[in-house]
Amino acid sequence: MPAKMVIVQLLCRCPQCGKENKVVADYNQPNRYHKCIGCNELIPLGGYNVIAISNDLSRPIF
Repeated sequence: MPAKMVIVQLLCRCPQCGKENKVVADYNQPNRYHKCIGCNELIPLGGYNVIAISNDLSRPIF
């Protein structure tokens, strides 16, 4: 049986450049990569410093 998808918004700070990024991702799969809007590097979602998290996609977190 496949795992249930939990889509969340993350407000994350890039560990390389310090830029805050908004990421919408499946919370059960942390090995996804996201391209930072500041330094344009691919960072694994597990490598970000999470500032805020929300599962209400109708309201942006910032």
